Amino acid sequence: MNEEVPNSQRNILIFLVACAVLFAVGQQFLPEPTPAPANQAAAAGSGGAAIVAAALPATAAVASVPGVAQPAVLTAPQIMTTDSTTYAFTNVGGRVSKIALTKPEQWATDETEIGVFPLGASKTLSEGLLIPSIPELKEDSVYELVNSLSQSNGAGFDRLVYRWNSPDGRWQVLKKFEPDARAFGLKLEVEVVNRTATEQKLSSVDVVVAGLESESGGSFMGSDAAVVEGLCVGQETTERSPAKGLDETISLASKVSFGGLDEQYFLHAVAATTESGAAAELSRCSFGPTTDGVLKSTVSTGPLTVAANGIARAHFSVYAGPKTEQFLGAYPHGLKGSINLGWFSFLAVPIRWTLVFFHGWVNNWGLAIILLTIAIKVLLYMPTAKSMRSMEKLREIQPKIAELQKLYANDQMKLAEAQMKLFKDAGTSPFGGCLPTLLQMPIYIALYRTVWGSAELYRADFMFWITDLSKRDPYFALPVLMGVMMFAQARLTPQGVDNPQMKVMQNVMPFLFTAMMLFLPSGLVLYIVVNTVLSIAQQLWIKREMENEKTSLSKS
Repeated sequence: MNEEVPNSQRNILIFLVACAVLFAVGQQFLPEPTPAPANQAAAAGSGGAAIVAAALPATAAVASVPGVAQPAVLTAPQIMTTDSTTYAFTNVGGRVSKIALTKPEQWATDETEIGVFPLGASKTLSEGLLIPSIPELKEDSVYELVNSLSQSNGAGFDRLVYRWNSPDGRWQVLKKFEPDARAFGLKLEVEVVNRTATEQKLSSVDVVVAGLESESGGSFMGSDAAVVEGLCVGQETTERSPAKGLDETISLASKVSFGGLDEQYFLHAVAATTESGAAAELSRCSFGPTTDGVLKSTVSTGPLTVAANGIARAHFSVYAGPKTEQFLGAYPHGLKGSINLGWFSFLAVPIRWTLVFFHGWVNNWGLAIILLTIAIKVLLYMPTAKSMRSMEKLREIQPKIAELQKLYANDQMKLAEAQMKLFKDAGTSPFGGCLPTLLQMPIYIALYRTVWGSAELYRADFMFWITDLSKRDPYFALPVLMGVMMFAQARLTPQGVDNPQMKVMQNVMPFLFTAMMLFLPSGLVLYIVVNTVLSIAQQLWIKREMENEKTSLSKS
């Protein structure tokens, strides 16, 4: 006999069957809801960064978006490798945590070189993002790694996309990184999504580059430190300042081309681009006082307007590599403006060009410096020879000068007049010997700036123990050799007016110069050594010529 189903259970069963039937009918016959019309208004922007507007569904309005949970910090870095560079990224700020140059080998990053693109420490992370109108977004805000939009190649990423959502759901920010086809470059696209039903205005989109201060300030006696400078380059002016001692914010707010950090032989810079990659203007660049040994440089777009439920995009080009015209010239942002050759750039520029030209012949920067020294010596041969002849004539008339000093011992005015007449008759001058030094000093300074600011000489091998022409001689052999050569030259130089103080200076100068050259780049010391050797050879040659001339005159 079948048991009867209780009435209460029967009613529940009938209710569930009815709900299922009504749901099926609704799915089959009722029309789909019509989405709200998309807002296609373009976002307005100034400052040069390319801003593109798009639409979002009306359901993205803030009223319907609950608070957003923040993603977790990823312990493993995200790696992106190009032909020239390996980048490590972190989702803390969705930014770069480490930059290691790999090719060419000359500029490959050594793990011990803290001054070149600082490694590892979280306080030196770069390509940070700030949007002043969205104060919830911090440099160290945690982003979500969007795997569905990123592209992995197994060993790393060819494209990285990070996403940040504001806690109140009003904003979404995406940072998209891709390798640049040009060496040492990254492409950065920032996408700002307005999830409210009203138009929003942003004051700017800011990208931050960070680096460690150098331990020393790059003085004339200290060439080993990588001098870190804040840098803002515009079409009309440039602002730069060493990190050490910087106590105020320095800004450039007119036709800004790029900004970043100058690390002596390397540049880490950010420039604005259009969507197609062409150069665009930035609205502002600034760098300020350091904090905990970190210098930060910030570049900013102009004001942006993001439509209701719209998207605005800003495009940037990031360069982190050596400061050579070969690589900097490939970017249409005036990056070559980061090469600073100082006050004597009018001499340093042609010297640098000549140096590169000779290197094309011999493929060795040390030999190129030697050829440059010979070329400069040939260029200055005539004025130097004239000066040496003048000094030799001074030596010849030294006995007559001694007689005049005795004759006019009590009348300095007549002594000076008689000496000047004697110098004129002999065709010489007591200041003639200063001419070679006066001509050489600007060249020394210009070459120093060339060696100091030319990445081509960084780790450039010469021969034997000289493996880096941008660093001091590790054994101080070149400076000591230079001192010996200068001492020998002083012994060969004809003595002018009998002045004890001058003689003392002539004997002391080789030692002073040797002390000065101990810590200067070996490329500069090599130039001075070769120049001194050539000067001694020229001096001996001119002395022999003058003796032959005297012999010919005596025979006639």
